[in-house]
Amino acid sequence: MADPSRIPDPRANDPDNPSTPVGADPLSSDPRLNPANSQDPRVVDNRNVVQSRAASSGVLIAAVVLVLAVIAYFVFAPGTDTAVTPTGEAVTTEPATPAPDATAPATPAPDATAPAPDASAPATPAPDATAPAEPAPAPAEPAPAPAQ
Repeated sequence: MADPSRIPDPRANDPDNPSTPVGADPLSSDPRLNPANSQDPRVVDNRNVVQSRAASSGVLIAAVVLVLAVIAYFVFAPGTDTAVTPTGEAVTTEPATPAPDATAPATPAPDATAPAPDASAPATPAPDATAPAEPAPAPAEPAPAPAQ
């Protein structure tokens, strides 16, 4: 039988296998075949360690959401109609009319006891809207006959 240690590994020359082949030269200039050596002083470790966020960032996000909700309430909530009343006198370019004389008698109001028009009398009829107002005048010359 065949010795299993002598059977070549089919993954060694597989182009789809991303692992570093066994026995690669560590001094090779090909970076795909030379994994980073931690003892090499030229190697810089720039990996960031993933850490959990502090609870203060959650509180900050909640505060921002709360402030935005209050602003949205004041912007979109139906409010009362408050008219601005001027506190001072309005500036005008025309002279003010003099106040009426307090000693002069006021003009009398129109007579409120005047008789109403008689409801039993017929009102003038409205013109008939469906009747033509006036016939059109006859043309001065007759229209020419259509050509055949």
